Amino acid sequence: MIFIKQFLLSVSLLIFIHTLYASDFEGNITFVKETLYDTTYFSFSVKENLVRIDEKNSRHQILQSLIVDIATKNITALSPTLKLYTTIEKRINYSREHQEDFVCAKTENYKYINGYKCLQWRMRNQGLNCEISYWVYEGNLNFLNEVYQLLGKTEDYAKYCLYFDQIPQTKGYFPVLMIERTLLRDEKLRVSLQNINTKKINAQIFNVPKEYKYLRS
Repeated sequence: MIFIKQFLLSVSLLIFIHTLYASDFEGNITFVKETLYDTTYFSFSVKENLVRIDEKNSRHQILQSLIVDIATKNITALSPTLKLYTTIEKRINYSREHQEDFVCAKTENYKYINGYKCLQWRMRNQGLNCEISYWVYEGNLNFLNEVYQLLGKTEDYAKYCLYFDQIPQTKGYFPVLMIERTLLRDEKLRVSLQNINTKKINAQIFNVPKEYKYLRS
């Protein structure tokens, strides 16, 4: 009996240590968004509680950037072309149009995408004429959930969440592939995980450059 208790304690400790270190992600994650007319890249750079999101065009030129501090819940937007930055106001009571029309179904369907076993979650919204399939991986990149929740409370940047923030109980899961279709099954866009790169990130990228001027929102 003592041996069994010691074994269970050891297993619990190993699980705790794995969870602790697996959630301490530092590196880059890149998604690509494809529509009939355009291709956009979203690069997430992560270090401790800081996340920088660079939105890039098809030539990989930065269009705009967001710096999200998960600890303080502050969001800063940067415009590299205009050399401007501003703070983003969070609207706690912001309610997206037709938000109440979302119907979520977490299915048992799964498939392997880039080596990840992904479950299918589906969202349907008749008012927005859309049906979205998410293929999600159960991992420990919880910072993505927190970032989506923060951006979902903003008016201008809720679009980055692509309705993922409308799904209940997403902690521990992140989307590897998302496909949005009309209710007639015509594909509107897809967002797919391009790569996950674990590496040390220079903390300087989370600072606003000195030459940038503040733009009041």
